[in-house]
Amino acid sequence: MTDLAMTPDGRIVATGSSASGTLTVARFHADGSLDPTFGDNGRATSRIGEAEVLAVAVQPDHQIVVAGQRDQEFFLLRYRINGKHDRFAGRAFRYAAVAVATLRLVR
Repeated sequence: MTDLAMTPDGRIVATGSSASGTLTVARFHADGSLDPTFGDNGRATSRIGEAEVLAVAVQPDHQIVVAGQRDQEFFLLRYRINGKHDRFAGRAFRYAAVAVATLRLVR
C-alpha cells in the first residue's frame, strides 16, 4: 500500500503498485470491508509497468485520482465512482507535475 484517502461519504481508498507493474486501487466501507460496488469486488487495477505510485486523492464527486512517476515523468490516472478507469482523463493528465505536487499538499 502506498497511500490512503477518504471519500466524502467516509469510505476508505487505498492504492499501491506491485513489482509486476500492476497498480491497484481498493475502496473499503468504514467498517473495513471491501466495497463490492467499486471495480471488481472492491478493487480496480491498471497495468502501469515499472512505475511508482506517489499519492491518491478523492475529488468531491467521488472520482479517484492516482498520481505516480515513471522514468522521471509524472502521470495521473482517474477512476470513476464505479472503479472504471477514466481513459480520457489519463491522457489529459499525463505529465502533470504540478498536479502531483498539489495532491501531496492537499492531503
